[in-house]
Amino acid sequence: MSATLSLQRRQTEDYARIVDARFADDRLFIIFADGEEVQLPVEHFENPRIREQHPDWGNVRPGPHEILVPTADGDLGIPWDTIRALTDPKFSVRWAEMANLASDTLGQGVRRLRTARGLSHDELARWVNVPLDTIERLEAGTLPADLVFAARVLQAMDCTLDDLSASR
Repeated sequence: MSATLSLQRRQTEDYARIVDARFADDRLFIIFADGEEVQLPVEHFENPRIREQHPDWGNVRPGPHEILVPTADGDLGIPWDTIRALTDPKFSVRWAEMANLASDTLGQGVRRLRTARGLSHDELARWVNVPLDTIERLEAGTLPADLVFAARVLQAMDCTLDDLSASR
């Protein structure tokens, strides 16, 4: 019963809605509408791309479904699901499962469309201008699902996202 309640809690709007965010002692303190309070060291978000934007962690504020950090280039949004994936192990596992399923589904659809058009992996890789192993990894489901990249691949085959979903 507790697993069911836990799953139901993750399916509510309040699980995703952020009501407060603040910064102190090199940590972010975030409160969700479901009452859960989490804290994370800002180093979890430090990478070269973020550092070059000079984030002003001290002026972090909540958005409805993200925290907003002022930077030299405008607000940097860190979405609720990123925060939950870093602080809720069960959500993190479920999120990874969903990402794998998306990658597998995308890969299978691209493979069906490619083979229906009589294309080899090598031909498609040349048309998309990517290494052969990128197409192989996409079709195998080991490349993270990326709709922008998928659109490039589909365009190279003269297909659309609608064709991808129709190929199921």
